[in-house]
Amino acid sequence: MGISNYGLWKATPTKWDGSASSTHGHLTFTDSTDSSTSYQADVNIMSSGSDKRLVYWLVSSYKAQKPSTSQLQALSQGFAKQSGSDSLALDFLREDIVNVDSGILLSHDPEDPDEKGDISSYLDPIMNEAVSSKATVYIWGSQWSDSDGSSGIHDIHMNQGNSGSFERENGIYQDGGIVIEFSDRWEGVFLAFATQATKTDSQGDPDGPTFAATLGGDSSSSSSSSGSADNTTAGWLQQGTNGVGIEAAIVNPYGRDDSEEVYLMNRSSTRHSLKGWTVGNDKGGSEELYGKISAHAKKRIPIKDFRLSNRGGKIVLKDAQGGVVSEVSYTEREAKKEGKLLYFAN
Repeated sequence: MGISNYGLWKATPTKWDGSASSTHGHLTFTDSTDSSTSYQADVNIMSSGSDKRLVYWLVSSYKAQKPSTSQLQALSQGFAKQSGSDSLALDFLREDIVNVDSGILLSHDPEDPDEKGDISSYLDPIMNEAVSSKATVYIWGSQWSDSDGSSGIHDIHMNQGNSGSFERENGIYQDGGIVIEFSDRWEGVFLAFATQATKTDSQGDPDGPTFAATLGGDSSSSSSSSGSADNTTAGWLQQGTNGVGIEAAIVNPYGRDDSEEVYLMNRSSTRHSLKGWTVGNDKGGSEELYGKISAHAKKRIPIKDFRLSNRGGKIVLKDAQGGVVSEVSYTEREAKKEGKLLYFAN
């Protein structure tokens, strides 16, 4: 059956509210067809199903050939319906959009943002940057309108591989997503639900394991081989054999520099103790770590005992024996923008 009114909206974002509701963040935007009218994009931050987790991909250098950046730039602002493989429709599993195995399972649990990984800490920085820099956004999903005259777009996530009550929405070449055209780069934000399948048949129905099984070790889900694209998403330059590495950092926070953060990611299926580990800079400063990092989870590290230079530098993660587990670097240019979450690609 598929989703209704599927298409692509080219627009200018004006506001991001990452906690507009318990399940969605709202991106307010305008387009040149009527600059006095504001529209709303409903971006999922939690599933309404029994497994609340989402799968998140940030494509830090969007280079897909279908749809390509040149095709997107050629569009006029406004909403345009899309249908089929010959259009500008998205299909995560059939085109070079995301790497299935690079997806990150994230919850929205404000009471436990460090251990499980709050999706808001991923979405808020890039959405706020899109607004502040007056970037151009390309939003795929289902157009909606209400009786009060308001309108916008939702279903901004993968729309295939569903089971149960959402199976009726399955289809191919109808996935939702957001591509952001900044002045110096293109980035893509893509979401799926943990319960959706990593492989689908010609109707978009499940034909493989779920993301929960593939990324989070959910043995209750079906097993089958799944394909993946070649696109690179967030990762680290040097990853230890235990699967833990530096994924991202805020090196230049808004305001004072005492709210810098480093994000670790454990891509292994094993929970690791961080007792005795340190994260530091290339000037000898370091912060001792405590606690554990769960399998396939992110951990946020607030930096208190040293500073990350805004002139570029390195961030180094060491284990309890002092061995380098992960080392990433960033430039002065990358650190220039306040509040930007820097991702480190493989």
